Amino acid sequence: MMESDTTKKPIELNANPSIPTVFIDAIQTLRRSDDHCILRLFTGLPEGSFEQSRMILTKKNFLEFLENSCKLFNHYPKAPEVEEKPH
Repeated sequence: MMESDTTKKPIELNANPSIPTVFIDAIQTLRRSDDHCILRLFTGLPEGSFEQSRMILTKKNFLEFLENSCKLFNHYPKAPEVEEKPH
């Protein structure tokens, strides 16, 4: 018998204390043709910008990340208006 959705055990998230915490100055996002997104994080130093981390997320997980970020900062940007092209 399968467990119902209401009785499932929550996923346990384990932090890795050996991963350093770094300050991020710039974020680059790219969307691939297979509906995955690449998230690149950079730190700016006098010598230039250095990539600190690169992640690939599914579109679903990336949209969840964006939604959670908007809720965290109570910031909900408007979609850009689409210009109608003359016929």
